[in-house]
Amino acid sequence: MKLILPIAGVGARLRPFTFSKPKGFLKVGGMRVVDHILIKIGQNLAPKTPLAVVYGYKRAQIKTYLESKYSQKYHISYVEQAPKGYQGDVPYFGGLGQAVLLTREFYETSEGSEDENSKYHLAKNDALIFLGDMIPVKDYDFVLER
Repeated sequence: MKLILPIAGVGARLRPFTFSKPKGFLKVGGMRVVDHILIKIGQNLAPKTPLAVVYGYKRAQIKTYLESKYSQKYHISYVEQAPKGYQGDVPYFGGLGQAVLLTREFYETSEGSEDENSKYHLAKNDALIFLGDMIPVKDYDFVLER
């Protein structure tokens, strides 16, 4: 299993909350959205599952936080999505399709994880793309079972 987390956008529709942080770092229920995601998915996967984080806006903040909190659980690779331009001083990016395409080398070269003890039959080349602004209500069991 390989994971892809595109989190490069500026969260323009959530301004002013995203002036100082990416939208995945907004707190809901006392936790950052990205924490809700990585904790819940991590319950079902082998340690050091490869995770590609596509970042752009607030990249230093994203990398520092994820390294300090999740480097023991995931094997994190960072893929930078460069801005396509600027509106004033606010960057804009190519979008989700481009972000996923940028992870192609990660997908082709990273060694996916398999967990023989898992109740799921996840192959090394299976991939799950999840967005940094979607809070899972339940576990990811319903996705991994399929």
